[in-house]
Amino acid sequence: MSLTEHVVSYITDTPAESIPPEAITAAKRALLDTTGVALAGVPEDGPTIVRDMVSRHGPGPVAIIGSAQRAQLLDAALATGTAAHALDYDDTTLPLHGHPTAPLLPAVFALAEERGRSGAALLDAFVIGFEVEARLGHAVDPSHYGLGWHATATAGTLGAAAAGARLIGLDAERTRHALGIALSLAGGSRANFGSMTKPLHVGNAARGGLQAVLLAERGFTATEESIGGPMGFLKLFAAEGEDAPERLEALGESWGIVDPGINVKRYPCCYGTARAADCLFALIEQHDLRAEQIERIDVRVEPGGLAALIHPRPKDGLQGKFSMEYVLTAILLDGEVRLATFEDEAVLRPEAQRFLDRIHTSEGATPPEFAGAPKFAHVEVTLAGGGSLVHAVDEAAGSADHPLSWDELADKYRDTAGRVLDMEAIERGIEHFATLETARSLDGLIADLCPAGD
Repeated sequence: MSLTEHVVSYITDTPAESIPPEAITAAKRALLDTTGVALAGVPEDGPTIVRDMVSRHGPGPVAIIGSAQRAQLLDAALATGTAAHALDYDDTTLPLHGHPTAPLLPAVFALAEERGRSGAALLDAFVIGFEVEARLGHAVDPSHYGLGWHATATAGTLGAAAAGARLIGLDAERTRHALGIALSLAGGSRANFGSMTKPLHVGNAARGGLQAVLLAERGFTATEESIGGPMGFLKLFAAEGEDAPERLEALGESWGIVDPGINVKRYPCCYGTARAADCLFALIEQHDLRAEQIERIDVRVEPGGLAALIHPRPKDGLQGKFSMEYVLTAILLDGEVRLATFEDEAVLRPEAQRFLDRIHTSEGATPPEFAGAPKFAHVEVTLAGGGSLVHAVDEAAGSADHPLSWDELADKYRDTAGRVLDMEAIERGIEHFATLETARSLDGLIADLCPAGD
């Protein structure tokens, strides 16, 4: 059996009853969290421009989450997907080296709404799409990321196609073609991190995955070897000799959505800053640390841990999300990291720009106490009056190993969704997600995710 056949068989033949309850619970948690983040992203400039563009195509039957605007299926997926990643506040998973839920959620929501599928069917498709997406990303990591690709966009497109094929029950032949079409629609460069185009990667992944499914459903053809062929996903998107087909062969042996699981963000910025931010907050709490006491801060992370943090001297809010220096500066100046932290004015204030020069980052060996841990952050603060303070962690709060409770996730949803929804709709939405597997349709949930007017 070829790798492509293996993936297709997984999508079409995995019994729904074989998905463990823990995976369904993880899916509901992911959907609650990322839906809230998508709602918070709706007022941002990038998603607003995308909604304006798709409005020129005329109204349609599918909701754009967080908006009164309705659109055609593919346009709705594009708009919701762009909003879901606009704040960089959505979840991550280690195998993918990216954001798993944001490309899948817009695809399964839009398609389930259009086709009248149940909440249980949506959760089933989401889990299958997640597993395919994460395994694909893992199979080409780390060279894929090192070459400049954005795995959320590339693997996310095929993951969205897998989820869509599962949701509408495509047969094996059409699913195989859907993956082949998605292969040619996948793309996204890390050069665009810190711009509106990074969240567009997610919208394009959701739209591209659905486009591939709809074309395949109608008989459109593509390569039969989209995954492991000589010009398939693994060879195309990894450095020569560095793809790892055995990682993909393991698809179906375990549930990645459960273990290693999903990391939920506490801060609305690149997850590469999360551990260091936790360290600095701990030092502030333990020592009543203030900015004026500090001569310099040295941050050390695992090899490759700074790859996404490409803006050491950010010039606007979007770049600030990919700046270790700015995130730590904001913590010291403001005592918090919130959505407002990444407004242009906050990044460009003179006192923040001056403090950036005191923060120095590097990659290095894992501290002995974290031996075997894939990631860590070690923060040393040198005090102006002499002496230093040190704190290190291997897992961020909210990570799969230190998960937020459902109540904590609900609180985050209240905060994010509150940018566009009233509290009554927010509370109903939380209940919808808690009982999603029992919903006969998405009508009630969708109604509570869309305000009456923009």
